[in-house]
Amino acid sequence: MHRKIPSDAFAFYMSLGAERSYQAVAAQYGVSKQAVAKAAIREGWAQRIQEVERKARQRTDEKAVETIEEMTARHLKALRVLMGRALQTLQAMPLGTAMEAARVIDIVIRQERVARGEPSDRQEINAEELMRKEHDLYLRRATDEDWERLGKGLPLREPGEAAPAVEEAEGDGDEPGVQ
Repeated sequence: MHRKIPSDAFAFYMSLGAERSYQAVAAQYGVSKQAVAKAAIREGWAQRIQEVERKARQRTDEKAVETIEEMTARHLKALRVLMGRALQTLQAMPLGTAMEAARVIDIVIRQERVARGEPSDRQEINAEELMRKEHDLYLRRATDEDWERLGKGLPLREPGEAAPAVEEAEGDGDEPGVQ
């Protein structure tokens, strides 16, 4: 067995993957395992494999980062579209539909935070809750105090609670509770 090991022996060795061995290379080229080992030392096969594997890992990591960035960009774009439609609905529709739009806005905000790596469970008033409170205030002839309480995140007065008397510029004054 005094054959010379061909120059493509390293490529064959690499192609063996998990089954890689000097014995397999020796069998492929009809040489001794010892001859393959000497060639491997002389040509630095172990270092070359480490370098190839390092580069492969680096490329895989870069592709994973690109894939995650692309996915995040797609999600953010979809969230922007949803937000735009929800805001249009909020402006143009009756309260029931507007409440659905407010829910969508709340969901979009939470998902956008997640996509940007922020926590999604902040202790803020969500859009639906805020709309409901504002609607209640409009129906109950809200006072400045009511709006101030809402702005501070304080509980609003109960529907049964008497509101301070409100003077109206118009009307005949026959409505109960209005001076």
